[in-house]
Amino acid sequence: MSARIGFGGAALAPEPNPARRVHATDRIGAAHSRTRLTARRRSTEAATTPAVTPRSLHARVSAHEVAAVGAICALALALRLYRIEFQSLWWDEGVSLYLATLPLSGLTTGKDWLVDLHPPLYHLLLGVWTRLAGSTPFAARYLSAWFGVAAVPLTYVLARAMGSRLGAIIGAALVAVSQFAVFYGQESRMYPLVAFLGLLSVWTCARVLRPGARLAGFATVAAVNLVGLYTYYYLGLLIVAEAGVALVMLRRDRRAVARWIGAHAVCALLYAPWLALFLTGANSTATSIPSERVTQWSLASFVFQSLLGFTVGFARPAPWSVLSGVAALAAAGYATVRLGGRSVVWWLVLATSAFSILAAYAIDVARPFLYPRFVIWVQPMLLAAIGVGVGLALSEAAEALRGRVRAPAFGVAAGLVALSAIVLVVHGNYRSLAEHYTVARTAYSSSDYRPVLAGIARAARPGDLVIGTYPWQLGYVVAYVHTPGIRLIYFAGESAEREATQSGSMTGRAWLLLYSADRAWIPDRVESALIRQLPTAYVDQYGDTRARLFGAPDPVVSPLARLGDSVLLTRTELAPSGPLHAGGTLDVTLTWQASAHPAADYTVFVHLLGPDGQLRAQSDGQPVFGAFPTSGWSVGTVYVDRHWLAVPPDAAPGEYTLEAGMYVPSTGQRLPVGRTAEEPDRVILGKVPVVR
Repeated sequence: MSARIGFGGAALAPEPNPARRVHATDRIGAAHSRTRLTARRRSTEAATTPAVTPRSLHARVSAHEVAAVGAICALALALRLYRIEFQSLWWDEGVSLYLATLPLSGLTTGKDWLVDLHPPLYHLLLGVWTRLAGSTPFAARYLSAWFGVAAVPLTYVLARAMGSRLGAIIGAALVAVSQFAVFYGQESRMYPLVAFLGLLSVWTCARVLRPGARLAGFATVAAVNLVGLYTYYYLGLLIVAEAGVALVMLRRDRRAVARWIGAHAVCALLYAPWLALFLTGANSTATSIPSERVTQWSLASFVFQSLLGFTVGFARPAPWSVLSGVAALAAAGYATVRLGGRSVVWWLVLATSAFSILAAYAIDVARPFLYPRFVIWVQPMLLAAIGVGVGLALSEAAEALRGRVRAPAFGVAAGLVALSAIVLVVHGNYRSLAEHYTVARTAYSSSDYRPVLAGIARAARPGDLVIGTYPWQLGYVVAYVHTPGIRLIYFAGESAEREATQSGSMTGRAWLLLYSADRAWIPDRVESALIRQLPTAYVDQYGDTRARLFGAPDPVVSPLARLGDSVLLTRTELAPSGPLHAGGTLDVTLTWQASAHPAADYTVFVHLLGPDGQLRAQSDGQPVFGAFPTSGWSVGTVYVDRHWLAVPPDAAPGEYTLEAGMYVPSTGQRLPVGRTAEEPDRVILGKVPVVR
């Protein structure tokens, strides 16, 4: 009976038959003794660091491994779906959702394509998905979440091929709980798909590095890489790295080299039309650099920030986070020492990851705009390498405790370092996830369109036209406003004023979404053109965002209160709707209309009075952040006015009274709530319970 011992095709011959040794000569006996000694040494090494070749990609997976990976995938999905709508959509997500509404022609030519210049595959896929599942933020981000989960078993397969089954489980688990991966798994962008395709590309590449690989294998690698290039340009860095590794490892097999070159030549031919289109668009478009990153990384800073984000996420840097990264890299370095040159897959992962980071940095030198997400496929490969290092160290420690290694102290020490690395990395991701799930992104909170879009959703009608001066604005409308029959138009460039004038000559209603980074709110050409054409029916403003409805105003129906002889309060909204914690903020939204032209510029006041009647929080100011003084109000136009009241941290628990009204700023005289001065001069908006 024959036997095969080892991992991934690392076969050990069975011991010679003792009966045959009795009749052998001394020379033959000595040779057999040397063979047995070599076999024993190989068997001892294989127990901790098995010889790994690309054949290990075909190694059998036990039922326990399948169950473990399935449980890890379930955990990964749960983490990516938990509070998936908590963070608001941000600019790039809005662009994705807008482009997903376009046909292929819109993604390849014209002004719509020039706003993004990304390859079309993800946007086409997102368009198909949103037509099937809907365009809500949950549905749009759900697609990314699934690609993020799909990367988990691929990470396991790749790590297992490196040389450690335990390390493969650990690597897959690290990807599942990674805040970096969860962060992008909850964005409607192409990055989770890019990470998945990067892993798939490396895995298929590893399969053709074994001797005797068939033509179909090379064609598969090229096909995956073609899909990757039609998804994200930076994946070209990975393809170049794979080509370098493959041509070095296959240099003695001319047929394999020819197949690699031939398959990727076909890939290049199929990609050439898009490349020509991209170069034409890039040359005709001024590619601006976002204001949040105009400085250039140093190489050390980029590598440090990338590795820190890949391992412990985006929480604020702290000594423990740096220590986590160092421990994790130590685990990967340990795997490098233990595997040496015996794992082809290990060196493929190491070479492609290093080249991707360095090449991306070289691009940043020429064009200083770079984020770690641009090489996102490196992250699961790094975590796979860390998992393998930890798995090998723990195996070494287990063998040391059994007394099966020559230096047990070293093995135990390696195991303790590995456990420390895992604890630190998991703790770092726990902190990052806790912040991700509970704290709104400060970089995007001022661009949270949800309050404005909620008002549009209430007031929009079928047939309304929605005009965006930036493409992401229309993507937000796609996600948050589901009024049937609304139409979307993007105005951009020199033709914006002419297009706005043409749209203003139509009948019906037109919504205009505006963005002002400095919040100066000087009317731009589009707004000015529409103001000349149509009356204003609705105005709302929040942060750097303004929504304006052009068309005939609606008549006022049942106002909540009348202030003086010209101002009407028609709607109020409070958030949170339940108890307010001391130290928290109360959001108050007032909706005003004018029944006649107000005689002066009034100031709006919103006051929170304690149980003792004393003022505890207040907001006084011109309506709509001073952009629309009451003396300029048009009859019937809706003005949405937002206020924030910060409750003191030491506020006593109890029932507080919320009041609002208007007064003349020069005298402090409040407008009566009614037509006569004898009536009350405030509107009681309700009672607010304050708790500690």
